[in-house]
Amino acid sequence: MLTVAVVLQTKNLTGLGRYSPDHVRWMRDQVSRWLPVPHRFVALVSENVHGVSCIPLQHEWPGWWSKLELFSLLEPPVFYMDLDIVLTGDITHLVTYPHIFTTSNFVSPGPKGVNSSVMAWDTDLSELYRRFLESPERAFADHVTSNNWVDQGFIQTYHPPHMFFNDMWPGEVVSFKRDLRKLDPTGKTKIVVFHGRPKPQEVVRPWIPTMECSKRAGEPVC
Repeated sequence: MLTVAVVLQTKNLTGLGRYSPDHVRWMRDQVSRWLPVPHRFVALVSENVHGVSCIPLQHEWPGWWSKLELFSLLEPPVFYMDLDIVLTGDITHLVTYPHIFTTSNFVSPGPKGVNSSVMAWDTDLSELYRRFLESPERAFADHVTSNNWVDQGFIQTYHPPHMFFNDMWPGEVVSFKRDLRKLDPTGKTKIVVFHGRPKPQEVVRPWIPTMECSKRAGEPVC
């Protein structure tokens, strides 16, 4: 079964982004709308999220570093997205493509490096987790510069992606702050990544779904 995954780490936070169970349900509902093929939606979490299939994180690694647990806790194929992503079209072809290891990249001009906002893989990447587990403190210290940035720099160093979404599907996986700050998505756009600032909830556009408590049966109601 294809797994679509997100990560919610609410402990030991660092850097940009403060997320809640509502963000997870918000992403789940977007995926339900825009991915009509069979899949399971799962969240790796530091706290339970009502109405979502959850897997507890095994460590309290700060912020984005918790993404490294994806490579240990999930069996591929996996399609991962951050909690600050907006879907604007059917993502079936992006999710079901036979990925080896694909990530996004929004550095242009400049070297092709990993942006871990969107990742997909159908191969064993557990070596990334095991290598990080050998010395998390060293990884924290070694990946702090802009061209070797946190989990993204670690992935780039030890298992660079096979390809980038931007190269394979130009205009379908885009950056809000680089591509859409003064524009709206085209009919070609499927995934809008809000890396850095602003976040989706800080922008009012008709194509950005509002974050309301889920009103499905048995779930919290606003």
